Amino acid sequence: MFSSKPILLCLVAGFCFVVCFNPPAPLWPKKFIAGGITSLDFPGVTKKQFGGLQYYDWTREAMWSVISDPYGNSQGILNVNNTVWVVDAMNQNCCIDPTQTGVSPPRPDWLQQNSTYLGEEVFNDLLCEGWSRTEGDISFEWWISTASGTPKRLRNFGFVNDYSYFTTNDTLWPAEDVFAVPSYCPSIITNPNCSVEAIFF
Repeated sequence: MFSSKPILLCLVAGFCFVVCFNPPAPLWPKKFIAGGITSLDFPGVTKKQFGGLQYYDWTREAMWSVISDPYGNSQGILNVNNTVWVVDAMNQNCCIDPTQTGVSPPRPDWLQQNSTYLGEEVFNDLLCEGWSRTEGDISFEWWISTASGTPKRLRNFGFVNDYSYFTTNDTLWPAEDVFAVPSYCPSIITNPNCSVEAIFF
């Protein structure tokens, strides 16, 4: 794995030498749908896998993630207007996570400052290149295909999202508003123990 990309440069006189550079970090699309497998990656925790589907729209500063376990149960994480709800649509249960509320979805340019180029690695038989950014003791990683530039992996908060599907095509969005807050969701914090992590543990 290279930590930077080598480029062979040749001078007019015929001398050649290798220089290395770090490719600039990519911007996130302002709107996308991504689907694949979400895995836990916490030390000492049994690895689990879930189905994951994410809707992201920075023009509304909103993100909706649907998490499905191997038994067909689904819950969602809705981030709208800097409020984060844990949504169980099947049982019409909903609460606001007090530890996540106040945090918006990632900005499209979140990698543009203080990011580190990670080089190239192979994920699911595809050669990818990645960047990371660290906030406090938490590291975020973003990996894209070197051939197509399509995002393939997002690692954050101990979760790994491996994307098998990614599109920026607006016509593929559902007709209904995926960011509409369900009527059974509270507008204030009602459960201090509410946590998005409860979906996974």
